[in-house]
Amino acid sequence: MELTDMRRILLASVLSSFVFAAIATPAQASGIQFNLNCTLSLTACTASGSNGTVTLIDNGNFIDITVFLADGNSVNALSLNWDSVTGGALPSAANLLAFGGNIGANTITATNNGTGSFGFFDINVNPSGTPGNPLTFTLGYYTDATHTTSVNLDALFFNIQTANTAHTYTSVTQLPDNTGLAAFGSTSESAVPEPATLGMLGVGLVGLAARVKRLRRKS
Repeated sequence: MELTDMRRILLASVLSSFVFAAIATPAQASGIQFNLNCTLSLTACTASGSNGTVTLIDNGNFIDITVFLADGNSVNALSLNWDSVTGGALPSAANLLAFGGNIGANTITATNNGTGSFGFFDINVNPSGTPGNPLTFTLGYYTDATHTTSVNLDALFFNIQTANTAHTYTSVTQLPDNTGLAAFGSTSESAVPEPATLGMLGVGLVGLAARVKRLRRKS
């Protein structure tokens, strides 16, 4: 076997090791994914299967939020419940800012409704237009209304720790009929692979496939 062939094999082996490591231990970002499993009214949450998801992923002091609706409708409003046990006092609406993604102009209201009873939520984000599906944006919490200095905002602040079947965690009102969909019951923290890790994995797999193809041609 020629020295160049040995080098190629060694390179392929090293590359495959990196790919395996990326699969086995991907970088993780703390996050929560809520399943929109019921249709919401002021008095009840009627089970309706999986209508979509609301995903919150920690990003430094901020939270990246993605709302996906299975029927393809656009989001009219996103409502979230705040857990004062882990997050402390509910932030003022003026100190919150939703930006980036495809949310565009929007308004935020914040009212402490306590227990997360049906139809009443603590924080509401309302896009002014029709942002499309999925809706993506970043939510920030700041020391004041000038939005200059950010305060840590964690996905767990929206995961009610005293969870029971009386709690609805999040609600999405969808266009065009303003039907309310909600995540009902308990949920748990999950780890979500970071996008950069998934990208590196893809590059590694492509590189490995190309290297194997070249070695086969040489043999």
